[in-house]
Parts: sequence; structure tokens; C-alpha cells
Amino acid sequence: MKSVGLFLDEHKQEAIETGKNLIKWFKEKNLYVFTTKNLAKKLGTEEIGFEKEELLNKIDWAVTLGGDGTFLKWAHWVSTKSIPLLGVNLGTLGFLTEVKLSRMYEDIQKVLDGNFEIEKRMMLELVITVDGEKVFRDIILNDAVFYRAHHSRSVKICVKVSEKFKLTYFGDGVIIGTPTGSTAYSLSAGGPIVNPKVETILVTPICSHSLYHKPLLLPPEDSIWLSNAEPTRDIRISLDGQKVWEMSENDIVQIKRAKETTNFIKIGTDYYQLLNEKLQWGGVVVQ
Repeated sequence: MKSVGLFLDEHKQEAIETGKNLIKWFKEKNLYVFTTKNLAKKLGTEEIGFEKEELLNKIDWAVTLGGDGTFLKWAHWVSTKSIPLLGVNLGTLGFLTEVKLSRMYEDIQKVLDGNFEIEKRMMLELVITVDGEKVFRDIILNDAVFYRAHHSRSVKICVKVSEKFKLTYFGDGVIIGTPTGSTAYSLSAGGPIVNPKVETILVTPICSHSLYHKPLLLPPEDSIWLSNAEPTRDIRISLDGQKVWEMSENDIVQIKRAKETTNFIKIGTDYYQLLNEKLQWGGVVVQ
């Protein structure tokens, strides 16, 4: 763990200042620190900046400074090389970035001392084909959200899991998510909370016009095909909140388990403890 990648939200001054201090701390610990060329300029240390492929070949693990969005952005990068990732929370809720800023140095020291575990989180692969030709591919840690492009109109989305199971969702859209993403948009849409150690694919309707359309949990080996059931109504796909795809009339979207995983660095935080902390669970004790 001698070479560490540092990734942050370049639009947050707090993240930049924290990054500068962390680089200094890492160097005092005799660690090599690397980042992207763009972030290196922001941090005033251009000598540690490299292009993506060279950078990923240099680092053993990585730290993100920011919120869950920052973690998701860089998770897409490092998952291609199975590089472990630790998130420091400079945002609000922070389900993915579990390390508090106030404990940053203490918790990172645990990693340097070897007091951590690697938790492999399931990801999804999304492939879009048009007339049988692949036109787009990406991986997802949280979710793919199919939603209406115009706020005044509902959409119809055809979902097929097998030849025996097809349905059409009519409403604001549908979310295809991972257990990690169960505490993201899916939770707000009425989906279940799923422990990340339970491997499953979530299908959560958004404001469905049918009382019978409820969230589904599918086996991880299943594939899901989605298409626009009424092409006159525009549909967009948001991928982990990082990319947006405008669906065309002939787009067929397949979502299945990805070969990649995001390797979370865990330093002792229990998942149920995290739920209590982030969602204010625990209730009121009646005496």
C-alpha cells in the first residue's frame, strides 16, 4: 500500500485544501501520491499528475475527498483495475464515503497499519444496442435511472426479464439498482434497503400509475432488457448520476451483473451501525 491515488471534487475548495494537507501527510509517511493531470494542477503539484492508464498502473489503493457523487465518479475508474477505494465524506449523507473528515488521518492510519478489510461490491453492466449493434457500454455501482425527459408527461417503459416475465411500467420511470444503490434514489422511490452482502438486482418503479407495480428483487445472474414502449414520450437514462443517455426509438438496453466490482476499504464500520447513523434509525426509547 505504498502508492496511493488521490481523487477529489475539484469544485469544492474544502476538498482542494484538504487534498493539499493530505498529500503533505502522505509524503511524511513516505508514501507515493498520484492523481490526474487536471487535479494535480488544481492542487499545485503538477509532478504527481498522470494520464488515466498510467495513473491506474501506479497506485495500490485510492482515497476520494467529497461526497457520494465524487466516490461514484472515481469508482468507475478504479474498478477496471480492482483498486481498493476509501471515501472521506465532505458531503452531506455519505453512504459510500464513510470516513468522517474529523477522523480522516486516524482512519487512514488504520489502512496503513493493515487494520482494514476489502469488501467487494457488485456492479451492473449496461449495454445499449440499436438494430443488434452495440452503441454504448458502461458500468454502474448504484443505479441506472430511466426517467421522463419532460416533467409534464409520464413514460411507458417495457421491462423484460425472461420470455415468461414482461411488464410495462407507466409513471415517472424505473430504477435498476444494486444493493449498494438501495439507499440512493431507490429508497426515496419506496424500494427496500438491501445489505450490500446480499447480491441481487433491484427493480424499483418511480411513481407508478398502477397500484400493482411494486419493487422487485431479482437473482444476480438474471439479465434485464428495457425499451421505450411509447417512443413519442422521451426517456433519459442517468447512470450513477454521472452520465445521461437520451434513448432513441430503437434503443434496447440490457442490464446484467458486471464482471467488475468496486472494492471498498472497510475499517470496521458495521452496515447496520451506518444505517442508524445516516437514517436516524433506532427510534424512540419509551420508558
